[in-house]
Amino acid sequence: MVVARMRAVQAVGFALVAIGVLCMIGGVSAPVFADPLVLKANDSAEITLEIEYPTTGSVVSDFGCGCFVAGRVFLATGGFDVAIVLDTSGSTAEPSGADINHNGIVGARRGVGQNWIVGSRSSDTGDSVLAAEVAAAEQLLSDLDPRVTRVSVISFSGSSEPGGAFTFSDGRERPTYITHVPLTHDFNRVRDAFQAVRLAGSEGGTDMAAGVVRGFTELSGLPGARSKRNYRNQLLMFFFTDGVLEKSKDYKALLEAARQAHKLEVRVHTFAIGNSAVGRPAGVVELADMTGGEFTPVVDAGDLPNLLQTLDFADLKDVAIHSRPLGADANWVHLAADGSWGGFVKLNTGTNRIEVTVRGTGAATASRFVDVEANHSEDKQSVPNQLIERHSRLRSDCKREVTTQRILTERAEKEHIRTQLKLEIDRERARARERAAEQRKSLRLEVEEEDVNEP
Repeated sequence: MVVARMRAVQAVGFALVAIGVLCMIGGVSAPVFADPLVLKANDSAEITLEIEYPTTGSVVSDFGCGCFVAGRVFLATGGFDVAIVLDTSGSTAEPSGADINHNGIVGARRGVGQNWIVGSRSSDTGDSVLAAEVAAAEQLLSDLDPRVTRVSVISFSGSSEPGGAFTFSDGRERPTYITHVPLTHDFNRVRDAFQAVRLAGSEGGTDMAAGVVRGFTELSGLPGARSKRNYRNQLLMFFFTDGVLEKSKDYKALLEAARQAHKLEVRVHTFAIGNSAVGRPAGVVELADMTGGEFTPVVDAGDLPNLLQTLDFADLKDVAIHSRPLGADANWVHLAADGSWGGFVKLNTGTNRIEVTVRGTGAATASRFVDVEANHSEDKQSVPNQLIERHSRLRSDCKREVTTQRILTERAEKEHIRTQLKLEIDRERARARERAAEQRKSLRLEVEEEDVNEP
């Protein structure tokens, strides 16, 4: 295992475009290019750059796009605990406006027109707002490394009235929140929980505060939690809702929940979904701001899975892969939310050095290398089990792009789309913050009036 340490900013980050193909590992040869390790540091938190595959002395092969290279950049003090909090209120049954389940049909509201009722079921629940939330959560999960990240899945709906539960017509109660799975490294359990949320459907109101409270309860291991706290890990919450705070008491409850999350050092990234939520976003804007998270307006719910890729809530800029003596840079490198990364780089036949460099948001950088022997006639062999999913995803993307001869074009198009999405999100954030300020004035005025009228 190859490890390099540096002083740098906190690491958890997104980058776009993950592409690659098969590269195999075999025998052993002597190390080459005895250059010194390149390190630059600042006074921020210590993190580790690790190349997991291939290892120094390996014999590797190139079967198309280059040699597969993978590793991690993570905090030396620990990993990450992530709570994914999903809104399952009645309004999330509405169609997202996109073909979320990829069946070729975009679900529509039942009773479209004057007879349509807010919160009525979509004719295709696979394309609902809730389905878009689940799809976004699944995409987020695919970019995380279960060795350094634990994930919990929580849903919320209910009511902010006394009792807190939503009552069905047959008298059954749906709790305000449900912990579908506590913090776990077992991502298969997390995927099962996502499907359980989707299949359970959408009912009830939107008690945002309850969702936040349950989120930080699980992350912090507070009384009543099903999870145990890991004090070495960073605490992150991803909070999805299409709801609007209509009452000042609900606003006050959410602000109090945000204060508690901040005290517990939980960073909350919020997503306001749909025109109503984006039009009156005061609660989710303040929830993100008060906890050091990022607020993202999502006007079109169908865009939610894609918008996750535009977020720059990490403190890493990028990871670069370079080979010598060929002098090739990896065309495609993917940096995931928790610092795991992978890519493909071309090699000459014979001895090669593969160099990896990570850049933080400041001036800090760290580099590490492995020396390998490239033999392109070698039989293909398996990558380590923990890297199979990452390798397969990169390989399938690479094969598709190589086959269609649109590698550079698709890269440019994806980067253009990403840039345009980021610009539009920034504009929408600015507009949403203006609306939030007006909404905040109204809610706080109501709060002051209630305080005056209290006996």
